[in-house]
Amino acid sequence: MKHDKIVDPRFFEELRPFTSRGEHSVFQSLDHKLAIKVTHAGKFGYSLWAEGLSATPLEYLERLEWQNHIFGDDIRLIGLTGSDRLMRIVTSQPWIKEPEYAPPPTEYEISEYLKSLRFECFEVNPGVSMHFHRRYEIVVADLHVGNVLRSEGKLVPIDVVIGKPGPALREKIRRLLGM
Repeated sequence: MKHDKIVDPRFFEELRPFTSRGEHSVFQSLDHKLAIKVTHAGKFGYSLWAEGLSATPLEYLERLEWQNHIFGDDIRLIGLTGSDRLMRIVTSQPWIKEPEYAPPPTEYEISEYLKSLRFECFEVNPGVSMHFHRRYEIVVADLHVGNVLRSEGKLVPIDVVIGKPGPALREKIRRLLGM
């Protein structure tokens, strides 16, 4: 598989469709070792920089870099597919095997895991938790039980929103965390 290129749509014919939700369609490699994700045309998740707006392609790529750095993931950029106005980003990461009978992580376990990584929890709206890391000055959001898997005794965040907060969110964080 060659990286940093335009991905031919026929590439996906060699993969097993797994799910299509959020900003991705997810495929599994035939050897079951990789998850191949392709963003939906023009959709790159939520923006932390501009609340209420969609993320830009650059924000999405920065999110992947933070995901690798903070959570030890191994997300790799395969390339781009689609046209200029309907660009889609194609990535790979190791397929995460969940134990067959293990319960999903609880909100408490997720919160404790983030505390162990030095994140502080705050709510911008009732019931909407986010986590802030003072050293890196980044926010992690969308950490619900559907976006955190249990594998080999560890919690594994996937598809979370992570990145630098914009001015409005930064001001809320300062106020809520007493910075």
